[in-house]
Amino acid sequence: MTTLAYFEAITARDVQTADCARPGGFANAVGALRALYRAGAALLAGTDATPFVPAHGTGMHRELRLLTEAGLSPEQTLAAATSLPARHFGLADRGRIAPGRRADLVLVEGDPTRDITAIGSIADVWRRGVRRPHLESR
Repeated sequence: MTTLAYFEAITARDVQTADCARPGGFANAVGALRALYRAGAALLAGTDATPFVPAHGTGMHRELRLLTEAGLSPEQTLAAATSLPARHFGLADRGRIAPGRRADLVLVEGDPTRDITAIGSIADVWRRGVRRPHLESR
């Protein structure tokens, strides 16, 4: 489970007791992630979101951007947030768009397989196949 957004957020604050706040802590986390990726480890996107940092929702968007900055392609990054966790946790009804699947979908403006920042431009949401009202305040 990746947690770069958490490491980035915590190192930006004055937190002296956290290991990641030590000099080079964030760079070490990125280096470890790159080494795991090169070794063929399955990377699952995650944030360790807390009540403080990173914020829920936007923290995951930041995590996905950091994964692409660390060397994953946008398609690999999207898989780390969708199909790979579903497969890893045995959630057969999730992780792919196909008949009989759960159909939790996020429609974005743009093409996140080319530009991962498009994930921040949410146009519509479906949960269990039901379109959810889009809240302008998000």
